[in-house]
Amino acid sequence: MTDSFRPVTILVVEDSPDDCDIFRDAVRTARLANPVHFAEDGAEGLAYLQGEGIFRDRARFPAAGLVFLDINLPKVNGLDVLSAIRRNDALKELTVVMLTVSNSDEDVLRSYELDTLVYIQKPVTATNLVAVVQSIERYQLQLVETT
Repeated sequence: MTDSFRPVTILVVEDSPDDCDIFRDAVRTARLANPVHFAEDGAEGLAYLQGEGIFRDRARFPAAGLVFLDINLPKVNGLDVLSAIRRNDALKELTVVMLTVSNSDEDVLRSYELDTLVYIQKPVTATNLVAVVQSIERYQLQLVETT
């Protein structure tokens, strides 16, 4: 990797350890070089994105360029997190992918009103998630070269 090209940091805001494991497997399978960080609830996700508290250290917790966001989160739900992102001038252009069990028409419509890139309904397999992650070409998710 050169200094002129750095893969974006991915933040996964997800409270299910099993779903986090699926995401980790998908990143390994896709051989992505992107750093991936996890937040277990909406409040922690917002703190990470805004660089607050322990997340102020951007060497340890780099600013995210892509967010995978669940809707049904403790503390602050995903739609409220997405709304806060869109109201924040420093974050409003951030790419967000909704990744949730909700099949509510209201949740889907609200997500797109708040400018989510895509709405993916769980359950998601590692294979399907790999396809989604690899298809987000404009964010230059870089593959790790094999030796």
